[in-house]
Amino acid sequence: MTLNTGESKILPNAITSYDLLKSFALITMIIDHVGHYLFPEQIGWRLVGRMSLPVWLFLIGYARSREIPTALVAGAFVILASNLVFGENLLPLNILFTIVVARLIIDRLMKVALDGLFAFALVTYFLALLTPSLSILDYGTHALLFAMFGYLVRHQDALPFPRYLVYVFALVACTVQAFTQAELFGASTQQSIYVWFMITAVGAVLCRFRAAEFSGLTRRLGILPSAALRLMGRHTLLLYVVHLLVLKVVAAWWLWPEGWLFDWHLFMPQGDHHTPTLGNL
Repeated sequence: MTLNTGESKILPNAITSYDLLKSFALITMIIDHVGHYLFPEQIGWRLVGRMSLPVWLFLIGYARSREIPTALVAGAFVILASNLVFGENLLPLNILFTIVVARLIIDRLMKVALDGLFAFALVTYFLALLTPSLSILDYGTHALLFAMFGYLVRHQDALPFPRYLVYVFALVACTVQAFTQAELFGASTQQSIYVWFMITAVGAVLCRFRAAEFSGLTRRLGILPSAALRLMGRHTLLLYVVHLLVLKVVAAWWLWPEGWLFDWHLFMPQGDHHTPTLGNL
């Protein structure tokens, strides 16, 4: 089960660019969640995890398919149910719901955005400023900026404006994401700049993304490393759900035995991004 590429179901034995990109996103996401559940007072773990979201949503827009697999919807509701059990907030809805919404609307959104340069600027401005949406869906409308980014890179040869504007848009999306997330987590000025550099570096890589196979790299890495990269790249949904459930169990029964089982709330407590309640996962 893959999280969001929507590409061909016939997968090669060689490592692909999708495998590398999604492995990176999965590793940074796990670092984020380990920090959230096991080291909630150490903000660095969470800030590293800010590099994950741009990859997942970029791939939504980059993909040709808009299929919404049953497994994706099921995974979203499994995580939502686990929030109830482990005493976490229900809103914002987890990232799998954000992915479903992005798949549903990205083509319609781009039809409006590509009606002209003014329409494109207006859509970008609206999505960037609609920060209240972050309280409903993980990453809110900022996630859609990265889905738009992926769409633009896929179709950059057929856009109604110069290609360099794709790079300008990418910089805007990365900047909005970086400083919004840094503010949510109470990051210092220095930490905020680090987050911006990290996310912008990811954006620069995404600007150059293309589907590719790396047979030579597969041979050089050997069987186990290559298999690990393929596993992370091609079973991201399963790994996402499983690792979150494992971390919730560890936190509930080992680190926080005094507990918060079934003590769920609708929204994340105000300013409470460092205690073990679900947020920005």
